[in-house]
Amino acid sequence: EEPFRWCRSCELWRPPGVSHCAECRRCFWRMDHHCWMIGNCVAMRNHRFFTLMVLSGCIAWATALVKTVWDAFVEESRKSMPEYQLTDVVPVLFAVWSLLGLSFLVPFSIFHVSALICNITSKNACGHRRLSWQKRRINDLSESGEIFCGPMSPRPCEEPQTRKMKLQLQP
Repeated sequence: EEPFRWCRSCELWRPPGVSHCAECRRCFWRMDHHCWMIGNCVAMRNHRFFTLMVLSGCIAWATALVKTVWDAFVEESRKSMPEYQLTDVVPVLFAVWSLLGLSFLVPFSIFHVSALICNITSKNACGHRRLSWQKRRINDLSESGEIFCGPMSPRPCEEPQTRKMKLQLQP
């Protein structure tokens, strides 16, 4: 079993599975990565929502690609005498751009869905503190229910840190 580690930044003992984010300056349970697109860490509490966001982006982009290609080429070919104009280049450019974007988004979303199912993080998959293959990888039913459908209890409010100002008395 992995021992607790000391976090120098938070000045706390971190249990196994907790990582510190230098950008957010705090420790997160089952931290996957810090995402600059959402400006936040993707960790246990929001990994499922991040994965749904990426999947939604894939579906929306693929739907737009299919609709654009359908309107530009299939509907255009049904006309008796198709006339090609300069504006016909736009759907082709959009299709190429969409295929490039989807070639990144589809594997990314597949990875994050499998990461939720197999209980791994990007850090584990990319070699940082790699898990041993003897450990159980796939979540059982109760763990999957907690990850995908578990309640999201609000984080407790932190007391604001007040600085005590030292008054200097002048003689």
